[in-house]
Amino acid sequence: MAGWRDRSDDFPDDLVMPIAPLGVGRRAGILFRASGWQPTVDVLVTGDRVWVRMEVAGVAESDLEVRLRGNVVEVRGTRRPPEDLSGKGFYRAEIFYGAFERRITLPWRARPVDEGACVRYGILDLWLQRCDGGEPADVPVRGGGRA
Repeated sequence: MAGWRDRSDDFPDDLVMPIAPLGVGRRAGILFRASGWQPTVDVLVTGDRVWVRMEVAGVAESDLEVRLRGNVVEVRGTRRPPEDLSGKGFYRAEIFYGAFERRITLPWRARPVDEGACVRYGILDLWLQRCDGGEPADVPVRGGGRA
């Protein structure tokens, strides 16, 4: 392919945290962002309900925290790198690891619907109901659930 070149040196230094020399490629490392990475989010609204969907592939349920504060959903979590890297070298490293925090503003105050939040196939689903008041609430995260 004409004009193709190794772009690994184009990453800003704050995106790459070097790990032990792996002997593969020009710049090996695990991608970490100093301020955390940002999972993508969809927010769907119908009538008095809202459905928040967030990509959290590779994040364990036990590493996720969901909190509702009025009309703001706060999601915190950590994607951990593979545990056993000894004897392995990255040829390409594009997946971000480490902590993230995401705040999503809703169109109105809400409370969790009875099923709360669940993770299935790497997607966090959270169902909320419009309400007038609402105290801050921790929303339990479970596996499985509806798709």
